[in-house]
Amino acid sequence: LMEPFFEKMKDLCPETDGFVGPTLGGAIIAFELARITEKKSAFAERTEKGRALKREFTIKKTDKIIITDDILTTGKSIKETIEAIDKGEVLAAVVMIDRSAENIELGIPIKSVLKYPIENFRPEKCPLCEEKIPLTRRGGKNEQRL
Repeated sequence: LMEPFFEKMKDLCPETDGFVGPTLGGAIIAFELARITEKKSAFAERTEKGRALKREFTIKKTDKIIITDDILTTGKSIKETIEAIDKGEVLAAVVMIDRSAENIELGIPIKSVLKYPIENFRPEKCPLCEEKIPLTRRGGKNEQRL
């Protein structure tokens, strides 16, 4: 599973010093890529004000960093992770699946293993809502019919 992702990342920026991912999916990928490349990894945890690097992770001013994530939809997690890094240079973001429908501009290149755009709708513009088709929010303990 990691091979195509790792090859994409390696082609993107072989001189990286480490990987930082937002919790949870991006953190797992950052750890695995760091293990494979023998580089360092860190993760950005959610806080009340966005995200932060906690747990004594250290990034030096000269470090070149790649942000990793599993899924890209709006770019919010990657943006918050970039904002959490106060030292070093963020070179790019690499994601497993980019499901954004439009180009997302974060000031760095964004690369993906798979591009699979999914169109999102506001409730007032949802075609299924207009047809009175009930929606289901999937995932974890919050699964519910809407």
